[in-house]
Amino acid sequence: MDEEPEFVSEEVIQVIKSCIEATLSNTVYNKDKLNGWCNRVVEGCIKGVLKMDKPFKYVVTCIIMQKNGAGLTTTATCFWDQTSDGECVLVAFNFSCQDH
Repeated sequence: MDEEPEFVSEEVIQVIKSCIEATLSNTVYNKDKLNGWCNRVVEGCIKGVLKMDKPFKYVVTCIIMQKNGAGLTTTATCFWDQTSDGECVLVAFNFSCQDH
């Protein structure tokens, strides 16, 4: 009998970090480019996890905001099987993005 595939969050975190770095390294904050940056990060993450060839469903969200003291509140909920499903959360502060 085949083993159930395992969700390894460390592998997914590496994909996420790579996508963020490829998109945002050495950039200057520009609100006009936010949609494009978010799209590239999300698309890169999805492509990266799909290359792992594991039978999971993935949901990717991306928030990029200027660090200027403004607050941010988000809410999400999901229902899943804790024995086979998992999550990854990566918070990257000041990711080599210059604020001008």
